[in-house]
Amino acid sequence: MKLQELIHKVEIKPNFESYLRHSKDSGMKAMDVSKLEMEKFIIDNGQILKSVLFIGDAGLMINYKNKNGVGLSFSEQDDGETWEIESIKKAESSKTMRVVKSVDWRRLLADTMKTLSSNPESEVKRIILKPLHNISEVVESKHERVIHNYQDLVNQLNMQFSEDINKFIVEIRKNSLKVF
Repeated sequence: MKLQELIHKVEIKPNFESYLRHSKDSGMKAMDVSKLEMEKFIIDNGQILKSVLFIGDAGLMINYKNKNGVGLSFSEQDDGETWEIESIKKAESSKTMRVVKSVDWRRLLADTMKTLSSNPESEVKRIILKPLHNISEVVESKHERVIHNYQDLVNQLNMQFSEDINKFIVEIRKNSLKVF
């Protein structure tokens, strides 16, 4: 099943409680997990969700109290066998800080990608990401946090750098066998 069909068909209901950081660690009062939502969406020629421009074919966004928080976008390549992570974006919203400070959001996004990609109807065999020095957000940003966000996502997905393709890669399936 192609990415766009999969996005519409697969239900994602994370156990948000397991991704919460302790409120004393975040410096904020406890987050109401019933107000958290994982949004899956198809991108149409660069899509703006609130103040966030996404590129690619599909995206995931963690929302809090119906406001965009933080998300990522990815594109489908090689006739559906490869998904390439395009960007990690944060919305310009007061709720964004709540998500960033209170939720282990990189792990949540990585786990959601694993859930989607390991679905038996998915055709994806690998997830890839450009070298960090080739990602425009990383190059243009003056914040170490941006680099950390991408590096942590690489770690959460157990990606390895491939000299052959000059990208980070994680194999989902080898010869139709699930790897995750």
